[in-house]
Amino acid sequence: MVDTLKSLRQDFPEHPLCLLLGMDAFLGLDHWYHWQEILNYAHIIVSQRPDTAFHSSEQWSPAIQSLYQAHKAERETIRQTLCGAIRLESVTQLAISATDIRHRVKNNQSIRFLMPELVINLIKCYDLYT
Repeated sequence: MVDTLKSLRQDFPEHPLCLLLGMDAFLGLDHWYHWQEILNYAHIIVSQRPDTAFHSSEQWSPAIQSLYQAHKAERETIRQTLCGAIRLESVTQLAISATDIRHRVKNNQSIRFLMPELVINLIKCYDLYT
């Protein structure tokens, strides 16, 4: 992820970049390769999975608690800066997962309405996930 964000930062040096993570991924961030560098290149926006609430920060690892406390920000900060902020953001969500999509494709089940039609066409064109 860090290498991808470095590359994107080079491609878009004057634009804010945001890494969107589910709460589950955010809580495991301290196990990622060079995770401490991510905020040098992008903001982190954390959302909850459908039918779950944000975990209380008391349940977070000390490393994640410390990272969040040092970098939590309001929306306006994210709009006005290139990187370095973390925001918990509630969103209206559909229960969509990559695992479920791969399973559906493999079993010839519909993935319509789970992703854009262009992506569905690419999956079919390149015979992905079968």
